[in-house]
Amino acid sequence: MVFTLWLVGCVLCLLVRVLRISPLDRLSAASVMYHIADIYKALKNIPNVRLYTDPFSSEKSYVPLLSFNVDGLHSEQTAALLANDNIAVRAGLHCAPSAHKTYGTLREGTVRIAPSIFTKKQDVNLLLTSVVKIAKNS
Repeated sequence: MVFTLWLVGCVLCLLVRVLRISPLDRLSAASVMYHIADIYKALKNIPNVRLYTDPFSSEKSYVPLLSFNVDGLHSEQTAALLANDNIAVRAGLHCAPSAHKTYGTLREGTVRIAPSIFTKKQDVNLLLTSVVKIAKNS
């Protein structure tokens, strides 16, 4: 996971420095981080939800990505339940077993959320409603 985050960060830096992303693109990136902040704050307060990434733990740049699990469920089960509500996430080890060993999630993996510039507030609300329902029934 650490390598994946590093690689994504390098790509983002390349886009900003070499391709000279426009102010409109920067505004879109800001909206993605706004969604991440909303999702993080809400997930942090849902019983039975365990977060593994904290976008506010560092003043350095942060990739718009959150990893979490619902207690009592494998990450694949949580992802399947979210898919029933038409929510697409990634589940598993994300090609980063060393990171999962560090987080203690090598057996179950994590659910990964990565909003994009196309994510709307109602998408975030649907995600959070679904996670609350799943966590309540876990």
